Amino acid sequence: MIKLKNVNYKNNNTYILKDVNYQFDKKTFYTIFGKSGSGKSSLLKSIVNLINFTGEITVFNKNILDLPPQKLRSKILYLHQEPLLFGDKVIDDIKTIYNLKIHKEKKLDINFYLELLKNFGYDKSFLEKPIKELSGGQKQIAAILRAITLKPDFLLLDEPTSALDINSEQILIDLLNNIKKEIGIISISHSINLITNSDIQVLISNGTILSDYKKIDETEIKKVLNE
Repeated sequence: MIKLKNVNYKNNNTYILKDVNYQFDKKTFYTIFGKSGSGKSSLLKSIVNLINFTGEITVFNKNILDLPPQKLRSKILYLHQEPLLFGDKVIDDIKTIYNLKIHKEKKLDINFYLELLKNFGYDKSFLEKPIKELSGGQKQIAAILRAITLKPDFLLLDEPTSALDINSEQILIDLLNNIKKEIGIISISHSINLITNSDIQVLISNGTILSDYKKIDETEIKKVLNE
């Protein structure tokens, strides 16, 4: 589990996160939602120690400040909205990630990747695609599937469906709901479809978590996002 206790983060003397207290459990799919500038991305960044927060964040009862960065990021994978891909082709990107010291103990199961890929209607020829020719949606798919094959304890996703069409978005949502049987998923999104299809919807406003829901009405989500 990931536990945040009295977490605060300031930028130019303005609170971006304020008195955040929350617990994220494995085998659960969370979506954090709120209007732009509410602190969603900063919350994810605090969990992987990318910002100078105050308070305490623990992962399986270990303070993240006491964990070597490589250890922390092997347990928790964080994907930006516009993920970086490495090398010339998709297969180069996958191999590059697995060759990093942080993942040296993990073995690449290319067949597992290909099985995941089939969900989106692609075959193994996708691996030979030049990265520079991929659409924004294809880059998101490639990065997310790569992350899933690494089998982290938690997967953090920043707007994972922002570049996907409606069909691909639903495929990804179904896939995330399937893999949550083994890992914890924490996403942030403005997609009503993704928000309502996660297990727990977490509302954040002005850097503070106001409440969470197991089922929130779409009209309430629209009201929050359109404020």
